[in-house]
Amino acid sequence: MIPMDIMKKMKRVLLYIPIVICLAYGTIPTYAQPEITKPEKKVVKKKTPSKPKFVEKAGYDVTFSCNVPIATMYIDGIVNGTVYGTRFLKTGDHTIKLVAKEYEDYTETIRVNSKNTYFYFSMKKDQREVRKQAILKNLISNMVYVEGGTFMMGATSEQMSDSYSHEEPTHQVTLSSFFIGKYEVTQQEWETVMDSNPSRYKGAKKPVERVSWNDCQEFIRKLNQLTGKEFRLPTEAEWEYADWYDGYSISSNTNPQGANSGSKRVFRGGDYYNPAIFCRVSSRSSHDPDTIRWSVIGLRLALYDKEKEKQIVAQRKTVLKTLMNNMVYVEGGTFTMGATSEQGSDAYSDEKPAHQVTLSSFSIGKYEVTQEEWQAVMGNNPSMFKGARLPVEKVSWADCQKFIKKLNELTGKKFRLPTEAEWEYAARGGKHSKGYKYAGSNNLDSIAWNKENSGGKTHKVGQKKPNELGLYDMSGNVFEWCNDWHGPYGNSFSYTNPQGAYSGTERIERGGDYSNNTTFCRVSCRPKRVPDTRWQIIGFRLAIDGYNSSSFPPNSL
Repeated sequence: MIPMDIMKKMKRVLLYIPIVICLAYGTIPTYAQPEITKPEKKVVKKKTPSKPKFVEKAGYDVTFSCNVPIATMYIDGIVNGTVYGTRFLKTGDHTIKLVAKEYEDYTETIRVNSKNTYFYFSMKKDQREVRKQAILKNLISNMVYVEGGTFMMGATSEQMSDSYSHEEPTHQVTLSSFFIGKYEVTQQEWETVMDSNPSRYKGAKKPVERVSWNDCQEFIRKLNQLTGKEFRLPTEAEWEYADWYDGYSISSNTNPQGANSGSKRVFRGGDYYNPAIFCRVSSRSSHDPDTIRWSVIGLRLALYDKEKEKQIVAQRKTVLKTLMNNMVYVEGGTFTMGATSEQGSDAYSDEKPAHQVTLSSFSIGKYEVTQEEWQAVMGNNPSMFKGARLPVEKVSWADCQKFIKKLNELTGKKFRLPTEAEWEYAARGGKHSKGYKYAGSNNLDSIAWNKENSGGKTHKVGQKKPNELGLYDMSGNVFEWCNDWHGPYGNSFSYTNPQGAYSGTERIERGGDYSNNTTFCRVSCRPKRVPDTRWQIIGFRLAIDGYNSSSFPPNSL
């Protein structure tokens, strides 16, 4: 047995042997460190109490909303009132359908549960329906009011050389007021109602043709369903295309409906193909109402609309009362007419000689006649520049006489165009005149729309400063027709209440306008034109004899 001390020494020697060997080979040994592993800790999971399983209810109160609250809602195919509101629905899937006029139908499947109890739907405009409604609205707006009255129907004197026997006898007819289409029914309008277009010559704005009388009746039936109106064909007496064809009878002279029966229907107005003789206002043609579908025959609508008529009549009363209230009294007196000193070198030869004129009192319009006033009386508006308070223009001297005739029938008054002398006296300011070159000032821009400031168009009446009598636009805006024939000042000119030349070829227009040389805006300038001229630079102003506090009583309409 080896002693313990020797054993220890041997262990030391053995430890150095590897070092000696490594030194001999030039390396140094490294000793792997013993891996120390830690004992694993056991993770003890805590036990959590289990939640009770959720059970959906059998149903829920579900709230619906939509950008079209009046849309009709169908739930699973069953109509359920308008969309807005709350309903009780069973848990699960449901099919929702929404329907509204002018909107595309909307369909969606919803799932009702505890988390889904509110639904919002967004419907899109149906562009086809929007377009359809716009076309129908435009059709209705283009119905023109025709005030009832009495006229001579048939082969009147201007028709005689071309008239046929069935246009006789000429007879007096009285009609109630009605509406008639401004235009013939277009292909666009027909297709909107009928979903078809029978016309030979296609075009949305072209008149529909190749339609029989019975086709027109079907169109009108459907149109009335869509609009809630009572459209119809006009009677022959009203104009165009409705009655059974027969010879004239004079037994019914009030709202005649034509023959009680027959084999043919009347059509009126001529066409693009046949001789011009058929375009005469008294010409009468006829054909079978069912089988004739030619490219030369279309239709125009008529309508009774009492509500709209009441609105028009009420509006007319308001407009005409305003018109009468805007007549300005001009006290009579004596003034110098023509090329007075302030007109200087601008005066033309026909403004000379300057001469004294004496006038009786009269009244004249504060403003030029407006488009609103013309429309109220005549039922149309010929003007180029549209606007209720713009002066009416593109009216001839004869057109003005027709307006005045109808206005006097409506009001019981005796309106007229002013004489040239009355116009100049009023433009100068009457007894309050300050001797200006223009109507109310020597500064044209302050009182007149003229070439330099108008922008090439008319403007609302009464926007510039008035003259000494409170009259507006006597200079500028539009020329104004006077009653007189144009003629030189001289022997033919009466100096007390002068009426102008006894005859002539041109009528006087005064005041200048928005576009021509400013010299025409002078109070003495005397332009002239043939009386059938219709230009956007010419309008007019009203006058009436005398004035007193009872001239225009409040209930005179």
